[in-house]
Amino acid sequence: MTRLAYNQGKSRWGNKQPGYALRMDELHQLFPRARFLHIVRDGRDVALSMRRTRDTAVERNWYYAAKDWEFHVTTARKIGQQLPANAYLEIHYEELMQQPVAVFRQVIDFMGDVQENEERLQRFAQEIQSLIKPGNYNKWQRQMSRRAVRIVEQAVGQTLREFGYSLAYPEVVGKPFYFPQKAWFFVDNIAGKIFSSAFKKYFSYRFQFLKSRIRAWLPQTTTQ
Repeated sequence: MTRLAYNQGKSRWGNKQPGYALRMDELHQLFPRARFLHIVRDGRDVALSMRRTRDTAVERNWYYAAKDWEFHVTTARKIGQQLPANAYLEIHYEELMQQPVAVFRQVIDFMGDVQENEERLQRFAQEIQSLIKPGNYNKWQRQMSRRAVRIVEQAVGQTLREFGYSLAYPEVVGKPFYFPQKAWFFVDNIAGKIFSSAFKKYFSYRFQFLKSRIRAWLPQTTTQ
């Protein structure tokens, strides 16, 4: 990646994967000078997107999608707070969509290279309108059913609050789900994965994850 950046006249390179949220501490050890930009999106929009996606290995059920979002954002924040002060920045996707130039200024200042920032900002300001998808945030308000919103907010409402999101049904936050509800969530989630085109990918991902965990638990051996 460094060679590719150099060949294109760039001083740095970046890479984006949701799974990095869970391994920033390991990545920081590998790349001590790395900067981590955590873009948080409303968990209800994330659950809506995961519910509809058919070609990727994600959770299909409202409850499990919300819990997956919660696990990633809280883990990333926890790890980020343990990194050096200049290594982690958290922004909201919705603010990026609403105030792209202001948020981008914050990002490039965080990344460094101050002497190049104004030029980058001017170029970005000219190009941004063609890059943003209008209305690509708060879609849950228009496209999720009342029942679905209540499930997500009941499951992760407190975390939504902690990340600055207002709730449509604050009265359901913290209420437990009954066993029949959880049983249905599980069945619905499994069925959604089995009948998706990404079932093999999902199965392979889980298998590889389990294998990596088993290797981590086994005692390490060395060859003399």
